[in-house]
Amino acid sequence: MTYADGDDSSLGPRNGGPGDSYFKFIPSTLWTPGDPPITGLDQSPYAGGGTWYGLRVGGGSPFTGYGQGREFGLAHWVQLAGGNNPNLEQQGLDAGLTGYYRPEDMQLDLGAVSRGFARACSPDTGDETHHLYGQVVCFTDGSLSQAANNTATPEIQPFEIGGTSRGINMPDNIAYQNGRGNWVLNEDAETTFESPHNNDIWDCLPDGQDQDLLSDGCVRVATLNDLTAEWTGGIFDASGKHYYVSIQHNISGLGTIIEISGWK
Repeated sequence: MTYADGDDSSLGPRNGGPGDSYFKFIPSTLWTPGDPPITGLDQSPYAGGGTWYGLRVGGGSPFTGYGQGREFGLAHWVQLAGGNNPNLEQQGLDAGLTGYYRPEDMQLDLGAVSRGFARACSPDTGDETHHLYGQVVCFTDGSLSQAANNTATPEIQPFEIGGTSRGINMPDNIAYQNGRGNWVLNEDAETTFESPHNNDIWDCLPDGQDQDLLSDGCVRVATLNDLTAEWTGGIFDASGKHYYVSIQHNISGLGTIIEISGWK
């Protein structure tokens, strides 16, 4: 089972239609991670075929209360035609899937997975030049067994809203921190728009025992000093104490990968 975002070539909704959607692929033969190890593409769970689904918020058939204005809450996985190299964007439009503005990255909540539950979080980058500052969403899909058999009722909710007092604009990439349960976000903001502001890395707490579903707080942990550059593709190692992140289209003209250590 895997989750995927939509094709971001259109960046967001257009001509009154929805933005990009979220999809789930269940391979015909489920694979236990590491057993056996995959050493070639022909061993990939994708190689043996499977079934594609798309997320439609508002419940399942015959429920009709879905569409624009219903972005969060209980949802339903709608089976799609799929096929070899499918055009999921068009299939999603035909199926009335829920749209988001530029889903850019996604990572499983490994803490939830270790407890036997399916949960993933993803930034929807947004469009700062029109004051749409983006957001991070998380969705659950029941137990791992329910997710694999598509018997759960999925639910999607906001985790962090861009443009708030925290100062997060256009979150673009996300990484789960093993051992802490925190989520680290990379910004991809328009750094010269209205006033110069460099792209940042934010470390966000999980949602705790309070009345909302949002992160309990985010702190800025790194800032670029180059208005031409952005952070991208950050990921932790298994220990959660070494974070690797790329700096792309920076002023040097060279791609750069750095390690940020010192995590406690």
